[in-house]
Amino acid sequence: MPTSRLPRATLVASRFKPHYMLRLALISLVTGGGCLILGCLSLFSVPLRGDVAPLWPSAGWLFGCYWVYGSRALPSALAGSLAAALLMQSPPTALAFIAPIADTFLPYAAIRLLRRHMDNATLLGTVRNTLSFMGIGAALPSLGTAVLSMLIVAIPQHQPPLYALERTLIWFLTDFTSILTIAPALIEVLRMPRRTLSRRPTLGDIVLFSLEICFSLLLFTTFILHDISTYPLLFFLLPLSFWACLRLGPTSISLFVLLSSGIAIVGTLHGVGVFAPYPTDTGILLVQVYTAIKSATLFVFCALQQDRNATHDSLDRTQAATIIGLASLAETRDNDTGHHILRTRHYVRILAETLARSPRYRSILTRTHIHRIANSAPLHDIGKVGIPDAVLLKPARLSPEEFDIMKTHAELGREALRKSCRLLGMNSFLRTAEDIAWTHHERWDGTGYPRGIQGLHIPLSGRIMALADVYDALTSPRVYKQAMSHDKAREVIIAERGRHFDPDVVDAFLATENEFRTVAETLLDDANPLPV
Repeated sequence: MPTSRLPRATLVASRFKPHYMLRLALISLVTGGGCLILGCLSLFSVPLRGDVAPLWPSAGWLFGCYWVYGSRALPSALAGSLAAALLMQSPPTALAFIAPIADTFLPYAAIRLLRRHMDNATLLGTVRNTLSFMGIGAALPSLGTAVLSMLIVAIPQHQPPLYALERTLIWFLTDFTSILTIAPALIEVLRMPRRTLSRRPTLGDIVLFSLEICFSLLLFTTFILHDISTYPLLFFLLPLSFWACLRLGPTSISLFVLLSSGIAIVGTLHGVGVFAPYPTDTGILLVQVYTAIKSATLFVFCALQQDRNATHDSLDRTQAATIIGLASLAETRDNDTGHHILRTRHYVRILAETLARSPRYRSILTRTHIHRIANSAPLHDIGKVGIPDAVLLKPARLSPEEFDIMKTHAELGREALRKSCRLLGMNSFLRTAEDIAWTHHERWDGTGYPRGIQGLHIPLSGRIMALADVYDALTSPRVYKQAMSHDKAREVIIAERGRHFDPDVVDAFLATENEFRTVAETLLDDANPLPV
């Protein structure tokens, strides 16, 4: 056998392995069985509400199966759709054969076209993907099925144009809302065994879903209110929907949409709810429009929120990279080389997160503030760029005069960062970096520099940075001293409690000293290892 044919032969042979055949059988059972059951339920509901079904779940089911399983789901999908049509229509008509074929192949063709217009493989991850899903994935196959149904049913029966148009719109919306509401949720459920859930439901998520169930039951059932107009209550759902967009991700929002839309459609199907008082066709049309608008709005706003979060994360990474770059550039002129800025950044975050758990600092050290302090910490010595080389690079202890010059780096750093703050605004992350650069050499008892600020007048970020900087200086070697062990550095810090350091910050250090030790041992300077 030629070598060029070996990979293909291996591929063909692998398709007859037991695990592949078992998987193919499972795909066929899920796809075909779902089409058969949902198709029968939809066709059974037609006599209850006229000559059309208020929802055609098979369209959404097929879309979800095609998206996950690909072309392997086609044969079973066609078999299940034809079986449902033949079982529920007696005697079979032309529509019983043509409509299932169209329902089967149009969503698959739409998915093939849709994947060419998407940024990545996620269905609702970005605004572009979401709009492409609604336009190409949901609207195109629905429109094709609606036009085909009109050509087969409405026109040959010589129905009035308005009647044919109304039927076409209802047929379009039945498939459109089905794909819009069922497909995203089904895709997430089918993929769930392949990956772990990103996070467990929070209390806010549970409250959201509970409120949505209550409002939907209020609007579209008779469980809560009887014989009362609930139409104005639709407007009270808007804040809840926007809250859901802000809190929920694509997975949760797809389940949220399915839950809300399902209750609305089932309620209308059984003649209760907001749209029940209207004529049959009008009620079906209204519930479909309501479902389509709400679903599309939720998906688009959720995608906007996801895009915003992605942009924010990208800017945050750029900001962090820029800060590390500037700090590293400043550090190249200093004898304190190595991983000093990385270690102190970790120390600052550990201290801030520990302090945030105490009632005194809980409202101050929010997640955003902790993030700003940790990201700004590498810029604490940016002012050393302005110190002369004769002082900065001296391979020995500084004289009192030289130390006075070195002290000016706090003011130099503050002034440099203040100029940037004026351009970016006082709420810029550099405002925190300015405080750190200016005050990380201040002491709790007021004997520090450059201003001799005392106690709580020192910004909290500066008090945190002071301990982190001193700990790293003690446990790192310099040209004029040996590195100190963690235990000895701990003794020094305890001795300076209430003098050099804020007592609360020292207590936070003692509560997390093992984490400090781990960071110090992990981020060793290559040429200067710490003592064991």
